[in-house]
Amino acid sequence: IEKDIEALDAERELREELTDAFRGRMVNKGLTRVVAELASCKTLAVHGLLADIFLALTLNQKHRGRLVQDGAHKALLSLARDMGKEEEESYRQKALFEHSNPSEQSEPVVAKDIKRKAAHALARIGVTTDPHLFSHAAANDMVVPLLDLMNGENELAHFESALALTNLASLSQDIKLSILRNQGWSRLEYLCSSENPQVQRAATGAL
Repeated sequence: IEKDIEALDAERELREELTDAFRGRMVNKGLTRVVAELASCKTLAVHGLLADIFLALTLNQKHRGRLVQDGAHKALLSLARDMGKEEEESYRQKALFEHSNPSEQSEPVVAKDIKRKAAHALARIGVTTDPHLFSHAAANDMVVPLLDLMNGENELAHFESALALTNLASLSQDIKLSILRNQGWSRLEYLCSSENPQVQRAATGAL
């Protein structure tokens, strides 16, 4: 049994290495720009795929600088924006394809899930990127999605959003005021009571 477990662990590590290598080739070949341009497509199906792609591409820290250079954060800001019910339904109806058999239909894409994944990818970028590489407008636009990411139960998202906000807050007084205006203080205070010590430290550092 131990040998079987070791073999499974080795296989999993190999898959992870190969997957990360593929992501690296995708980023280094500049395909991120092509993916980012698809954010202009007004369909939830495409937005859902893009959010998943960017969430995967931002896993490796060494890829994030190139992602910023290629404008990934701008596409993510578009994906992470609030969408009203009417707009969401309009985007839902503009699907690239439809299943002829209702039994083959997958779970519907939900705008709030797209926003959450895009915000998480933004947080990962914000953690390791020099904030001066963002335009002031982009940095300011990142505040609300990062604060909204503190809702929910994903402690990793809480941790990374707090670190990203700490990084952004070092950019200017305007960003600090934007965080405060959008209830950043109360949200960070709440994270300070988290049972996860890493989340506690990140929230305390942001405050």
